[in-house]
Amino acid sequence: MPLKSTTYNRHAVLALLAIASYYSSSAFALPSFARQTGESCTACHVQTWGADLTPRGRDFKLKAYTDEGATTPTRQLPALSVTAVGGGNLADYENASGYRNSNDNSFFKGSVFYAGKVYGQMGAYVEGTYFNDFDNNTDYGLNKVDIRIAKQADWAGHHLVYGVSANNEPGVQDLWNTNATWQPTLIGKLNGSILADHGLAGHTGGATLYAMFDNLLYVEAGAYASLANNVQNWISRPSTLKIDGAAPYWRIALQHDWNGHYLALGHFGLRADTKGDGFYNPTSASYSDLGVDASYQYLANPKHIVEFKGRYAQESRSQQFYDVYRSEATIDTFNLTGAYTWQQTVGLSMGYLMTRLAENATYRDYLKQDYDFLSVELAYTPFGKQSSHAAPWLNLRLNLSYTTELTHLKNPYQTTLDLLQLSGQLTF
Repeated sequence: MPLKSTTYNRHAVLALLAIASYYSSSAFALPSFARQTGESCTACHVQTWGADLTPRGRDFKLKAYTDEGATTPTRQLPALSVTAVGGGNLADYENASGYRNSNDNSFFKGSVFYAGKVYGQMGAYVEGTYFNDFDNNTDYGLNKVDIRIAKQADWAGHHLVYGVSANNEPGVQDLWNTNATWQPTLIGKLNGSILADHGLAGHTGGATLYAMFDNLLYVEAGAYASLANNVQNWISRPSTLKIDGAAPYWRIALQHDWNGHYLALGHFGLRADTKGDGFYNPTSASYSDLGVDASYQYLANPKHIVEFKGRYAQESRSQQFYDVYRSEATIDTFNLTGAYTWQQTVGLSMGYLMTRLAENATYRDYLKQDYDFLSVELAYTPFGKQSSHAAPWLNLRLNLSYTTELTHLKNPYQTTLDLLQLSGQLTF
């Protein structure tokens, strides 16, 4: 059994390394946006790069990426950008039996984006990605898709922005990016224990209707369905998880921006039934995810930006294996991130992730998984300002992150993990 456990652990950590590499930079400040708007990347991104958007960045996304303002000839260019990411991971892991090992790998990720206005009031953020970690892990596909149409209306002194988003994953269209879809470090990806965090990524399609009232109240609702197998084979690798019918998703948020301070409070929900697709996956399941989140930003002094983001979510899960076995589980996840950015060039962030899984009484001791991870990240983004070299053609980010597990897992089939990652991303 210990030998089996060791093999399992090694494969699990290799998989984590691949996940960390693939999502090492999941959000980009794309030069195509800057060429369209005539604004620098710092206008929309806290650090000229990444998922931490300023109020201007959230408004740009809300209005379907269609705002224009550039007066130079670059405005006429197609809304295309290309990004290359390279780096390496070093992991040290140990199981409950005392077995220790280390593993390192390098990786390359290349992405092509259509990011900007399509026509009229329609815009899109579409990312196609190729990934290789040089350790027999290769992947490709449409990583993120968010195609929007947005309109505006005014009446009796009130302002309304409303629209529709066609996308390939709950959360990819989110304005606050507190979900795992947009978290750039491994700590965000390990939150994938609930369906709302990457559980439907890459193999579903959906549409949501949304509205922002007076830049204060945001509401959104829609549904997702599994794509046909031949479509999944064309855009990515097929998944054995099949949604039975449609999976409703909703989002509500309140936001307020005053004197350089920004605060948002939100709620989201996802409900899905899945069905097995035959002998190799006979399990059907029901998922109900509910969560709340909050974001705060201090933006009064662009030389010193401070922000905090937190989210709590709970999933109630029921699984049926043929007519033989039924399990009930409740999964609680919580993550909190704090960050400081100096002159929108150097950023230091720290994140904490907690996951608790309470299984049914029969298998609780064997299956319980309690995770506590701490992540620290240092980032350097020298470009992306109005006066930067080669603006608006080039953006660069150098990244160093460290993730450690705070609690030694007692299950011999799992590991404690220390992960160090160094990466660089260039986009143009």
